[in-house]
Amino acid sequence: MSDIDFKKLSKNELEDLGLKYGIDLDRRLLKSKMINQLKSFIDSLSKDDLEQEARKEGVELDKRYSKDKLVKQVANIGEKRDIPSVSEDIKAKMRNLNF
Repeated sequence: MSDIDFKKLSKNELEDLGLKYGIDLDRRLLKSKMINQLKSFIDSLSKDDLEQEARKEGVELDKRYSKDKLVKQVANIGEKRDIPSVSEDIKAKMRNLNF
């Protein structure tokens, strides 16, 4: 968790990050209080909890990794979703194949 620099994030970004972990932060609070709440909540999560939050987003985590690495993986969920996995052209060609 030490690689995530919470101070560089805006209140909106902190709120979004909190939602990824399953906590709803109140943006009316001071940014420092939001950061403390988020850090405390993340520290209280187990590897199983992190895995469960990732599964809500359709992502499987490998619990053999350290908790810090899993925290980073959950934080990065959604950042790479802009890249389409398979083009529509390829999907159409695959539908026409007979197995």
